[in-house]
Amino acid sequence: MRLNSLGQQWPVRGAMPRDETSQPFFLIVTDHDRGVFAVEGPMTDDRPWNDAAASARNHDHRVVCGPAGADRDELAAEYRQTNKLAGVPPGSILRPRIAAGPPWPTAAS
Repeated sequence: MRLNSLGQQWPVRGAMPRDETSQPFFLIVTDHDRGVFAVEGPMTDDRPWNDAAASARNHDHRVVCGPAGADRDELAAEYRQTNKLAGVPPGSILRPRIAAGPPWPTAAS
């Protein structure tokens, strides 16, 4: 069983965790405060996204990462149907960055 960044179970089918493959994958990022999700990627390492989600949670934002999968459209359709959430464009929830500043979009972004 795989868990997302809040310790919640998520589907393993099609999941591509970074330690099991170097093939690019897509990652769902969910903002439970707004009731939306975004499909980010392709990527081969989800650590920047998980770090950004942890930082957002430290600032009272209910943001989680996962599940992940190889097919963007299939991943989005299954997640939308299962969780009844609206999709938003990539980068709308989190923007991992090296520079200082919050990892979530702000009015100035």
